[in-house]
Amino acid sequence: MALFFNIASFFGSLVGIVTFPQAWKLFSSKSSKDVSVLTYFCLFVIGSVLISYSFSIKDIPGIATNFIGIICIVAVIVGYFKYKDK
Repeated sequence: MALFFNIASFFGSLVGIVTFPQAWKLFSSKSSKDVSVLTYFCLFVIGSVLISYSFSIKDIPGIATNFIGIICIVAVIVGYFKYKDK
């Protein structure tokens, strides 16, 4: 059971940073041509629910991971609207 918990914790921590490469590409290329903003709005809602839950159970790793995830998701959404017409 401890091995499963460690593996789940590792992959759970990756969730917060998986959108970073998209944000990086969006701001480096200054183009949002291939970005589906609906996906990131959905991810934002999911992340908001997860961070709220993490606060309610006082789960510090969950709060940190989801906070980082929300920042990356918001960066993609902002970049999408900033470079939408370019």
